[in-house]
Amino acid sequence: MDLDRTTTTTVFYTDASAYAIGGRVGQDTEQGKYDKPTLFWSRTMKDAESRYWTRELLALVETSFRLPVPGRTNIDRQD
Repeated sequence: MDLDRTTTTTVFYTDASAYAIGGRVGQDTEQGKYDKPTLFWSRTMKDAESRYWTRELLALVETSFRLPVPGRTNIDRQD
């Protein structure tokens, strides 16, 4: 994992289905044409979690806890 914690914007991509959640973290490149992936993860939800109304929020919270970037600009992008 190549992560620059000082100079670039961190972008969180999250998604949730009826039974699973996941996320991807990327950082903007210097050219600004795309973001460089730095972390991928996914998991199956527990039975109680699958009944949450805010499954996308659960995915965002878990993604941000896996890669905390305090004091930096963070952007959440969802489908």
